[in-house]
Amino acid sequence: MLARMKFLFPLLLMMVIGSGCSWLWLGIDQPMEEPVPQEAVMVAGTVVRTIDDCAFDSICAYVVDTGAGEINVIWSEGRTIEPCQGFVEANIVAGDAIEAYGASSTRLDGESISICGDASYYVSLAAQDTPQQEPTGAADVQNITGTVVEQISDCAFDGICAYVVETDAGQVNVIWSEGMTLQGCLGTIDAGIEIGDSIEATGATSMALEGASISVCGDASYYIHKA
Repeated sequence: MLARMKFLFPLLLMMVIGSGCSWLWLGIDQPMEEPVPQEAVMVAGTVVRTIDDCAFDSICAYVVDTGAGEINVIWSEGRTIEPCQGFVEANIVAGDAIEAYGASSTRLDGESISICGDASYYVSLAAQDTPQQEPTGAADVQNITGTVVEQISDCAFDGICAYVVETDAGQVNVIWSEGMTLQGCLGTIDAGIEIGDSIEATGATSMALEGASISVCGDASYYIHKA
């Protein structure tokens, strides 16, 4: 009996070791399940209300109307082991237009994203588009002839000096001084022009005075000559 046990014991030991190795091999051979990456989402819209429960160890979020529906933008997940890593611009309130980038989240009912999982996520005020003024291009140059019927002589007080000229199409103000400008009036003006004189003038259209006006001050090629 003892001899039989001496024979069986090594055999049983080998079976146990072999079985353990098989389980170990099976464990190694099993592929490890990869974590499912969270989908990063960019949203833009207007904050319609806020969720402010993070003071009670819950969620803080902006509810954003994107035009296609409402999305919760979570910026605090309460007292988690890791603080919220994303950037949150200060003083965002209901009515503000914002832009947010974060990972899709199931922490709240409804469609949600969270900026807490990565330092590249953020919530910021949306950049305001400033309409760019279209260049006006070259000045509209006009040539007029007519009779001086009035003079405007305010340039002594840093205002406008001009001849009011009666033309076939109506009265036109012909500006020959625009006050104390840095460059002065560049055009050529004949001396001694008085009321009743016939003149010819070439200049750029101007809004410096009410009514139809041209100015000879913007370019050296402009002029006022006696006709």
